[in-house]
Amino acid sequence: MLKYLFLLNLIFSCSLYSQSGMTFEELKFKVADYFDETLLNDLGKELPNGNNFRIWGWDVGDFSGDGYYDIAIAVRKFGVGNRKVDVYLFCDIEGYLVKVSQFEKDFYEIPLEVGIVIKDNVCYVTQKEKQFHWFIEGYTFDNGNIILVDKFETEKQQNHTKETYKNFIDLKVKEKIINTKNGDVKQEIEFLTIPSYPRGSIVYKGFTNFAELYKVENVIKGSYEWEGIKDLSYKISSGYDSEFLYFHFDVKDDVLILPSCEDCKGDYVDLWFSVPKSKDTTLLKLSMYLGDFTEEKASFSISSNLELDDELKDYFSKLKVVSIEIDSGYSIKCKIPLNLIIDDLEKKKDLLFTALVYDYDNEFKLENVSVMASSKFDEKNSRYFGKIVFITENNWYGKSTNIYSDKILQYLREYGF
Repeated sequence: MLKYLFLLNLIFSCSLYSQSGMTFEELKFKVADYFDETLLNDLGKELPNGNNFRIWGWDVGDFSGDGYYDIAIAVRKFGVGNRKVDVYLFCDIEGYLVKVSQFEKDFYEIPLEVGIVIKDNVCYVTQKEKQFHWFIEGYTFDNGNIILVDKFETEKQQNHTKETYKNFIDLKVKEKIINTKNGDVKQEIEFLTIPSYPRGSIVYKGFTNFAELYKVENVIKGSYEWEGIKDLSYKISSGYDSEFLYFHFDVKDDVLILPSCEDCKGDYVDLWFSVPKSKDTTLLKLSMYLGDFTEEKASFSISSNLELDDELKDYFSKLKVVSIEIDSGYSIKCKIPLNLIIDDLEKKKDLLFTALVYDYDNEFKLENVSVMASSKFDEKNSRYFGKIVFITENNWYGKSTNIYSDKILQYLREYGF
């Protein structure tokens, strides 16, 4: 994975630093070509007082996307009696170097393990938790928000190495298991994680509440027929309450094929769930049909790899699907009784799930179909499903902090709020 290359670069670059770190004056000399003296004085005001610290890692680059240089620094204070490094992120905001974030990172053996690289408008920070176990987190700064972009983890486990990559902006997840001895990839999966927030939640800047599929890599069948975003792409979002799980699809489809008879084919959407309700894995498929947007309403069918008991079938009557035609294609929504797929929501943090959108472009060549899925789907193996993650009240998928929030709260309190 690309992030693993960053990790290797950071480890090797660590050897370039002095084994005792550098002073602030030494850093000022190294970055003098990037920043004016007055900007560097701004920097010094935010670092620990005196000379009781050393700088063990730093990089200069643009992680705010405004075209101006920013800087990140890893600082180790003397006499603190712990294995921690303070990471400072500074951005050039209107001609001043402003501290936009400060956080601690543990190191395992030496402070050099907390490395910094700024690349492609993201500041990457490495951390070694234990032997053969590393993390890399990527941060960006956008309109007052310091945002966690992604996280990479690699860990050696006996005779194999497991790599996990999560992107909190485009919601992509990659997992890979590698034979440590020969480097062979034993398993590799890629999918989207769909965050499901409590219904009515306001999702703030820096967090993503929908997944967007628009690349050829998302087309698991019929990629030869797929002609781009207008031909087939979609956004998917989810929410939940105490009774139902909700989905909303906005699908771009320049040629809608609607079935003209009960057994005729047309564009439709499948939702697959791996349901944890028995010792055997229960796979549940919900197929949603568009209707004709006028007289014939949207409908659904449910199928499973196992015989569903009468109690589950009773929930079918509560399942609802609606669809409308829009300029770029169609929109389809559904609500699914939670009891159909989950026994206890409070104990379930996520659920294996994949969405598939089927697109026919020629009613006379129905063998030509493009299928766009939220994972590298295999209906016979739920390991290749994606995930829904249930986000509880006042929690988020990812991390985003507004640097002005404390001042805003202070002003509101002063005005009596």
